Amino acid sequence: MKVFFLLFPFLVFSQQNVAKGLVLDKVTNEPIPYVNISILESTIGTSSDDDGSFSLEIKEEDINKIVSLSSLGYESSKIPVSLFLKSEEIFLNPKTEVLEEVVIKDKLEEKTKTVNKIEDSDLCHGFGSFAENPWIIALYFPYKDAYEETEFLKSIKFHFGNFKNKKAKFRLRLFTVGKDSLPDIDILKENVIVELKKKQKEAVVDVADYDIIFPREGFYVAFEWLYIPYNEE
Repeated sequence: MKVFFLLFPFLVFSQQNVAKGLVLDKVTNEPIPYVNISILESTIGTSSDDDGSFSLEIKEEDINKIVSLSSLGYESSKIPVSLFLKSEEIFLNPKTEVLEEVVIKDKLEEKTKTVNKIEDSDLCHGFGSFAENPWIIALYFPYKDAYEETEFLKSIKFHFGNFKNKKAKFRLRLFTVGKDSLPDIDILKENVIVELKKKQKEAVVDVADYDIIFPREGFYVAFEWLYIPYNEE
């Protein structure tokens, strides 16, 4: 008699829940695109898509945590993951901005100055989209007296060198400098989404219409990666 032993591998599956829904403006009921959605105290998150829709896989160990939602022009919102999983529609309140003193100046375009000019050959590092969360990279630009005659921001150029880029979308962010010298308040009050074509080596974003004066304390220019299906292709 021959005895056969059949070996069955034990497969361990971690239980996951999928949250799906829409992020909407509480006043207009319109969808809000590119909302950052993240689970606090974790590395998991996503962004709402162009139509305000989102989908996020949530692990069992994150069920008792908090979800944070934030977007330009809206008050941030925090809700328990357990409630987030049951919500097909999530509403954000538009932010009421308190305007500070506004100084109107003549805007002359005859003079331009390039700040922090770089070449493709200067680039030696790259960033991928493998993280499961939106991320931001910011570069500080100090103010110099030489900028006084060209104090309005005209355009911002992003270089991508010779990397084999896929098509992608990212958000331009401009920040004031906080008391801790870190990025603080958004200077741009609306979404400026930049779309890249495959193998595109640079992107120039025209910001002249926003009438932004170079802050005397300097400012941060930031590249915000959006964790949306478009960027996963």
